[in-house]
Amino acid sequence: MFANITPFANPGPPPYSRRYDRAARTPVRRPRAHPARRPRHRFRRRAPQARPGPPPHPRRPARRRPRRSPTGHRPPGLRLRHGRHPRPPRQPHPGLPRRAGAGRPRGLPVHARPLLRHRPPPQRRRQGLHHARRPFANSRRRRPRPLPPARDRPPRRRPVPRPHGPPTPPRRPSRDPRRRLEHPADGQGLPPHRRFLAALIGTLGPSGKLIAMTGASEIRNIAHSVSGVQAGYIDSVTIHHQSHERDVPRQLPPASADFIGREAELDQLTAALDTSPTVVISALGGAGGIGKTWLALHWAYRNLDLFPDGQLFVDLRGFDQHEKPMSPHEAVRGFLDALGIPPDDMPQEQSAQVGLYRSLVTDKRMLIVLDNARDSAQVEPLLPGASGTVLVTSRDRMDSLVTGYSARPVAVTALDAAAARDLLSQRLSAGRLAAEPAAVDELIRWCAGLPLALSIVAGQALIADDVPLAAFAAELRDASSRLSALDAGGKSQLHAVLSWSYQALAPQDARVFRLLGTAPGADISLFEAANLTGLPKRALLMSLKTLTRVSLVQGHFSTSYRLHDLVRLYAAELATPEETDAALKRLAAAACHTSHTADRLIAAHHQEINVGELPPDCTLPNLTVERQAREWLRTERANVMALQQVAFERRWYETAWALAWTMTTFNLRMGHLHDNFTAWVSGLEAAKYLDKDMRTRAYRHLSRACSDLNRHEEAYRYGLEGLAWAQECQDELGEAHTRRAVARACERRGDNEEALTHSKRALELYERLDRPFSSSHALDEIGWYTARLGRFDEAREHSTAALAQCRDRIDRSGEAGALMTLGFIANGTGDPVGAIRLYEESRAISQELGDAKSEAKVLDHLGDAAATIDPAKAIDAWESAAGLYKAQRLTEEAAAVREKLEALTQH
Repeated sequence: MFANITPFANPGPPPYSRRYDRAARTPVRRPRAHPARRPRHRFRRRAPQARPGPPPHPRRPARRRPRRSPTGHRPPGLRLRHGRHPRPPRQPHPGLPRRAGAGRPRGLPVHARPLLRHRPPPQRRRQGLHHARRPFANSRRRRPRPLPPARDRPPRRRPVPRPHGPPTPPRRPSRDPRRRLEHPADGQGLPPHRRFLAALIGTLGPSGKLIAMTGASEIRNIAHSVSGVQAGYIDSVTIHHQSHERDVPRQLPPASADFIGREAELDQLTAALDTSPTVVISALGGAGGIGKTWLALHWAYRNLDLFPDGQLFVDLRGFDQHEKPMSPHEAVRGFLDALGIPPDDMPQEQSAQVGLYRSLVTDKRMLIVLDNARDSAQVEPLLPGASGTVLVTSRDRMDSLVTGYSARPVAVTALDAAAARDLLSQRLSAGRLAAEPAAVDELIRWCAGLPLALSIVAGQALIADDVPLAAFAAELRDASSRLSALDAGGKSQLHAVLSWSYQALAPQDARVFRLLGTAPGADISLFEAANLTGLPKRALLMSLKTLTRVSLVQGHFSTSYRLHDLVRLYAAELATPEETDAALKRLAAAACHTSHTADRLIAAHHQEINVGELPPDCTLPNLTVERQAREWLRTERANVMALQQVAFERRWYETAWALAWTMTTFNLRMGHLHDNFTAWVSGLEAAKYLDKDMRTRAYRHLSRACSDLNRHEEAYRYGLEGLAWAQECQDELGEAHTRRAVARACERRGDNEEALTHSKRALELYERLDRPFSSSHALDEIGWYTARLGRFDEAREHSTAALAQCRDRIDRSGEAGALMTLGFIANGTGDPVGAIRLYEESRAISQELGDAKSEAKVLDHLGDAAATIDPAKAIDAWESAAGLYKAQRLTEEAAAVREKLEALTQH
């Protein structure tokens, strides 16, 4: 294009700077001051040195040729052709390092240099482009070096005229790549900063679409071939992309050898895959150590043939003791690495990385396992766009995935006893398990179906094969050392696994979790949780929702919650003794007041007692009618009974006695005879530290509880001790009540005469003390014992009078008892039809009161009356009675009824 250039001699630095006079088209010389004398100004620009080159075109103003890259070298693959006389490369700038820093390109095309004089947009500065700007911009302001003395200066070079080259090609619409691209379709719709970068690269992708790269590091990743450069612009650009051979990712870790069972959960995962043709998301939720990862990996290896394009796996560290949860950006980069994307081709923007990841997995049959996720926000950026199967394991329930992405929740619960035994049999020999069956049952019980705990126990027993299994069971039997015994070290330590979930909780949620671990009962109701924590209902529900979402608490019923046994132990260990004591006292006070109110609603004749003061932060239900009281007692009975035992162990004797008293009526009516017996054993021991009348009542109720369980001798002994104590204390009312308890024990022993004697003495005391309500009950009992002795006419008079008194006082419980006695008398006198009618009336009242104990007894007698005249009715009555006896764990009564049924069916 241009003629060869003859080099000049170098006579030394000229005293004048050489510039072109644009008007005369000739070079002129202007005086130039010595650098030491020239004033320096930060905005003053030094005149450029004269360079050899072609003279300006005669028909157009002179234009300064763009300078070459100050770095002195070009990126690989870059070819710039300036005619047939290429200039030698310029030496590197003395102020720049030879190796650029992070985000700085080693060299840029010639046409890109003017663009770097302008600062990129603020939103692009983070991508590394501004790092590449500074050395180029600063290179224009060099520090002048002092001139040597005149005598040492070399002779100045004189310019040699150059021949004119060929005419300049026609001007293009715009040679500034910042303003306009080569073609109108090459990104004119892009925002300014992307048009800037597109012009900087000046490239088109192989598909004809504009490649908008971001960041100087991305510019370095492309090999350019530039040809046809003339008059300062680039004629054409060729992109050479490196082809990468990508292997199929196989990232699944080894499956656990301790996996057992879970057929229902495996079927759910397979069914989800069969029913959805596009993206399948299954969220496996459960507590720590429950076996979620084991289940996901077992299903994945079972169905490897369904995912020929690869399997991706990542541990998101959502609940980790030592490391922070993995960000979705970090997980996406790991997936891109696994998919074969080299680091130089990795986009810098997170959104671009997610888009590239989804593009790579689109239309591929891949399995993506996201293990140990913190919440839905951590998982959502990792979901594929159009196809794929995703398994998410988390202690969080992933409600957002279920509602927003149609994920299928799969609840992973504890193993049953059979599956737990199978897990132990996989690790331990069959002979060792068969040699100690009781110890194996105990191990399964204390591990509570938690696969991690069972695996730890099996591993410890396998290591110490000379230690009997009974020793491991004894170590787990102690609740205080159970968690420490289940310590296998590292991530297999059960205590550490549970701590990961706890450390992720907010302070209030953590406090609620600790206090829930102190709850006495198995199921935790809202009443119990509110009084343990002292929180209002709204705040409590929010904390319970959070704990349920992270699988620390399980929603058992609509109004109750449950903690796994080992999780409960862990929570109780975290609670301090002070907050545990305060929480239990608050719960005990609330339970005493509420149960006493409920007891008075279902049994108005029951004597009122003093239950102490109520703390200000307690929450009590509003019980106004009998139905509400019965419902509350049915819901809270088990928890109150457990709380009564805790109060006795903590030596809160007044609370232990009061809870036994207030729950007696309901326990007897519902047939919870064993719980009533246990409560009064503790109540009697507590009464020894209380008032004398409390001990008398405790003796009486314990005697009745023993009679109900056919422990006749104990009932008789406790009755006599209570009678002696009442007489010693001169408590006539207590003596009357106790005599009735002794009479029941005598009847069960077969001594109806002595029972009748004690009942008559009790009636005399009631009439002297003017206790009409109790006297009607004593009168009916006299009629019963008299009928048992065969004196039916005398018995009918007593029971008829008792029935009238009960109906006058609206005593439904006494009325049901009197009707049953009259039915027994009618059947004994040869009137089975009348007996059946009376029994059915008594049964209806018992059902109305919810008195299962009395109903079972009435049905037993109803079958006896109907056996001769209506066998079908008798069979129905006896079958119902046997079911009620079995529910009350009265084995002797249930066996007797079965014998009657067999005898009737044989005839």
